[in-house]
Amino acid sequence: MVSVGWDQVTSVTLGEGTAAATPRPAVVVALVGGPNLVVVPARNGDGGVLPANAGQTQALVDAFAAHARAARRAPTDTKGY
Repeated sequence: MVSVGWDQVTSVTLGEGTAAATPRPAVVVALVGGPNLVVVPARNGDGGVLPANAGQTQALVDAFAAHARAARRAPTDTKGY
C-alpha cells in the first residue's frame, strides 16, 4: 500500500489497468516526482467480486480529483501537527 498526502498528487484520471489478464477501467494517480499509481477498482457482484465498470470507475476518479483539488486550496497547517 502507498500512503501519500494529497499535496503529492498531481492528477487523478481515468485510465486502463489489468485485472485477471484483461484490460479494465482504472484510476490513475500521478504523484510528484514518482511513478503513476494505477488501481483497478472492484465492486460486489452476485456471489463474488467483479471489476468496476467504466461509469463506477469514473465516479471514483471524480471523487478523488475533488479531494485533491480541495486539499490544494486548503490552508497549510503551520503548527507542525
